[in-house]
Amino acid sequence: MHRLLSVVALSLSVSCADTGEIYVPDGPPPPQEEVIGVAPYPGAVRIGGYWGWEGGRHVWHDGRWERGRAGYSWEPHRWERRGNRWALRSGRWRRR
Repeated sequence: MHRLLSVVALSLSVSCADTGEIYVPDGPPPPQEEVIGVAPYPGAVRIGGYWGWEGGRHVWHDGRWERGRAGYSWEPHRWERRGNRWALRSGRWRRR
């Protein structure tokens, strides 16, 4: 029963909104260093790695290269403190 209550409490502490934000009780660790290298093709845009939230813990997602989108720029993932929780705002392509 105690384990069930812990699972319910954790599920209530993590919520998703239509804004692409995830709320969790703990902030992320410092970013990991990544070897970026040379762009694989002209116009490639580097999408940096970030700490996501999976299975009740922070998990590092490696960066990657994507094709650039005309008229858009990449807005990276970011964690923001919101009261006693942390919110992950997902990265996205944003019109310039």
